[in-house]
Amino acid sequence: MKLRTIKQSVEFLREQDPGCALTPTAIRRKIIAGELPYVSAGSKYLVDVDTLEQYLFAPTNPQGKVRPVNAGGCR
Repeated sequence: MKLRTIKQSVEFLREQDPGCALTPTAIRRKIIAGELPYVSAGSKYLVDVDTLEQYLFAPTNPQGKVRPVNAGGCR
């Protein structure tokens, strides 16, 4: 288990993939929505980067359904 702050998690992913477009805000929103597990340390969210990678690269959610892709406001 590799617990990192949100910012450290993004830095870790960018070390693995320099073209990573994931932002700290995106991770924070997933945590608040209950889609990504975390550990509280004071006012900080700690994320297991192994779990984060599994979440990002798994095509299904825990219920076995394919996660929808949000186009982010395309009309």
